[in-house]
Amino acid sequence: MEALNSLGLTGMGFISQIVNFVVIMLLLNVLLYKPVSKALIARRERIAQGIKDADQAGKARAEAEQEGNKILEEARLEASRVTAQATQDADKVRQDIISRANEEAMRIRTEAQEEGEAQKAEALASASRQIAELSMLGAQRILGRELQQDVDQDQLIADLMAGQNRS
Repeated sequence: MEALNSLGLTGMGFISQIVNFVVIMLLLNVLLYKPVSKALIARRERIAQGIKDADQAGKARAEAEQEGNKILEEARLEASRVTAQATQDADKVRQDIISRANEEAMRIRTEAQEEGEAQKAEALASASRQIAELSMLGAQRILGRELQQDVDQDQLIADLMAGQNRS
């Protein structure tokens, strides 16, 4: 105790300092340590939640990116299908146009052949009529001269006329 007395501490002074120390510790604990601890814990929880939210946002971004890539791929596939269908439709239309053009050409060719045949038949009929007329004229000239030269042919003409009247 003498050592404590040499330091200026008495038994009662020492106890009062211990009591003061405990009171200050309790006051510091209640007024400072607990609020600071709560604030630090709350801050730690907010940081942990922020990290968790950032991880979730990163996952959501990655999922959105994958979904976007999937949508782009589906759009590319759909564009390919539409292009292929348009090509098929265009080929079908082209074939249809070619078919109709061939049918029209065939119809025109047939009509031209029929018209040519009709014109040919008409020309042959006209030529036959002209040949018959020329033959008749030639025969009449020949017969007319002969009739003028030979009196017996008057009887022939009369007989021909009588045959025509009976018909």
